[in-house]
Amino acid sequence: MKLSEVLKSARKEKGLRLRQVQETTGISNTYISQLENGKNNSPSAEVLYKLCLLYGLDVNSTFKIASEQ
Repeated sequence: MKLSEVLKSARKEKGLRLRQVQETTGISNTYISQLENGKNNSPSAEVLYKLCLLYGLDVNSTFKIASEQ
């Protein structure tokens, strides 16, 4: 599974809109959209960590997926 798919799926499972994620994490909704659509495959560790915490994703697994791309 690709990082973009993991992030988009996790956000939708939590029932969150991009704006809600932006308000909670401080990460712009445009940037999140780019990550989810595969236009940016190299988020910083800080961004990825914040998204993992919000979405309830396993940090180690998600970072591994990100490193394989």
